[in-house]
Amino acid sequence: MPVTFESLQQSNKILKAQLRKLQNEKNQSGSFIHAQMESLAEELKERKGEILTLQEAQQKLAEQEHQFRSLFETSYNAIMTIAPPMWGFKRGNPAAIKMFGCSSEEDLINATPSQLSPEYQPNGETSADLAKYHIEHALIEGDHEFEWIHQRLNGDTFPAIVRLVRMEVDENETLNATIIDISSEVEAKKAQQRAEKQEQYTAFQAGIAEMGASVLHNIGNVITGMSGQILSLRNKFERLAKLEIILERYAEKIEASQVERAPLIAEMVKFLNGAKGVLAQARGNSGINRDELERMQNGIAHIGEIISIQRSAARPIINATEFNLDAMVDDTVNLIKDRFNKSKVLFEYHDELKSSSLYLPRNPLIQMLLNLLKNSLEAILEEMERGTIKQGKIKLTAKDVSKTEFMIVVEDNGCGASAENLKKMFYVGFTTKQKGSGYGLHSASNFIHSLGGEINTDSQGVGKGLKIEITLPYRANKQELA
Repeated sequence: MPVTFESLQQSNKILKAQLRKLQNEKNQSGSFIHAQMESLAEELKERKGEILTLQEAQQKLAEQEHQFRSLFETSYNAIMTIAPPMWGFKRGNPAAIKMFGCSSEEDLINATPSQLSPEYQPNGETSADLAKYHIEHALIEGDHEFEWIHQRLNGDTFPAIVRLVRMEVDENETLNATIIDISSEVEAKKAQQRAEKQEQYTAFQAGIAEMGASVLHNIGNVITGMSGQILSLRNKFERLAKLEIILERYAEKIEASQVERAPLIAEMVKFLNGAKGVLAQARGNSGINRDELERMQNGIAHIGEIISIQRSAARPIINATEFNLDAMVDDTVNLIKDRFNKSKVLFEYHDELKSSSLYLPRNPLIQMLLNLLKNSLEAILEEMERGTIKQGKIKLTAKDVSKTEFMIVVEDNGCGASAENLKKMFYVGFTTKQKGSGYGLHSASNFIHSLGGEINTDSQGVGKGLKIEITLPYRANKQELA
């Protein structure tokens, strides 16, 4: 085909079009590469940040691991790791090795559970069964704390607080155990309990001494009255004895007389009339009658009742018995009634209970109530000495709180107490009286709380009386009395 200008021009157009296409493709290719490079640069920047973050995390992890290891090695508490399937010890710090009497961590790890716990725990369950329960509880809750009796390799046991914390190691659940030996705390608690029992016994003896003095005073009052009656009877019987002698003499005279008996009979009639008057005088207006003898008999019976109350209260028995509250209050008031009368203090008792039948330790309850009444009386006498009141009054009320509980309220118009002293009233040894021991109210509080009850005090201030409220169950729990 011949080459013409038109063909060259056409070819030139085609080449220009191809050149433009190639140029466009070049431009597009350059933009793509540039975008790819920018994307790679951004991704490299992000990777660098992630690497730095990872390095920081690894550094922090290393620091935490160092801190944990330091804590693990230097802790005063025993720290161990236990793991499935047998849940034996896998690691133990120096405190754990020392606590269990081991020579090395290997000895601790190789020790069997039976070597580190007694066969039975205090609740009667086997250590093996109870350990399974605590481990399962810790795995479910994640954190579990309980008391446990552990055992050293030499066989000595000791009380401890155990805390189990769930952890994941290499995707396996393990438990971190922290064990705290509480032997010193338990011993201190036992010592405190022994001291409290001694304080209670001292308070009990003080209450018995007070009760004994009151009992002897009551017996003295009864005997004084009976002595007067006996003296009166003695005088009357002495007169009858004299009359008997005179009659005997006249009988002898009649037997020996040989003279005419008419004058003698007249003399005897005169004498017998006189003897009648002597007998009437001997009998007196009141006479040696059944009432007088009955009063003496009642007095003797009353002495027997007082002694019986004293004997029962002197025995430190805490067994609960069934009794009537009103009768118990009467017995208690009889021990201190003479002091009420002598001090001219009015005493009122109001029973608002639906049922007065109680099942409680009767003798300690008598002692407690006697202490409260005595304290109220002394508080009233203190105010009387100051001249702030002329008439003392003590009010005892029993009322229902619920179907299972009742309340005893003792109120007086005595010296009262400040707000500060109200807070310390049940502290052992605290007293505002010169001759007080400070054990009476403390002992009463211990007794009430031992039955699951409550005791509270209230006063409007010094010189404004005191109110004591005691809440008790109708029936004592046998476990509380054990």
